[in-house]
Amino acid sequence: VSYTAKVPVTYLDDTSLSVDGMVLSLEDEKQMRALRHSVMEQELLKELQGAAHIVQLSDSYFVAHKRWLCNISEMSRAPGQCLSTMLRSPLNHYNIGKILYDLTNALSTLEDNGIVHRDVKPLNVLYSAQGKGIATLLDFGFACKEEGAPFFSPITPDREYLLQGTSEGRSYVG
Repeated sequence: VSYTAKVPVTYLDDTSLSVDGMVLSLEDEKQMRALRHSVMEQELLKELQGAAHIVQLSDSYFVAHKRWLCNISEMSRAPGQCLSTMLRSPLNHYNIGKILYDLTNALSTLEDNGIVHRDVKPLNVLYSAQGKGIATLLDFGFACKEEGAPFFSPITPDREYLLQGTSEGRSYVG
């Protein structure tokens, strides 16, 4: 398979999928799990279309090139800069309150939809202090439906990953 354009992909079973009508078998369980995981993130974001303070998925598709199948997620541009970078300088009381208020609204929306983010940290929040200020929750790579619901994922991030961008761990930003 050698495409550079969008191609339709359908899951056939636990180890195979159809790419533009051609059946591919993924013998490596890690490959199939990674592919399913990225599709799950896209499906959850589709459920959250239009939700305030949550990054918006603008398009998702597969691109096949030579022997690689890439799952692409395009997100709408969210205003602001990474909160972990902003926390290097003091924030005023208004901005702290606004960030907490917006994130509380985002988490409430997730709860209403039966979704657990599982990776809320400053590295996954954008904040713009322009105007009245707006915070946006990003990175739904570890998000899942509540246990037993469609898209439930037993994949759990490890401690080292969770500490990225926190005071306990190294920040990988700037």
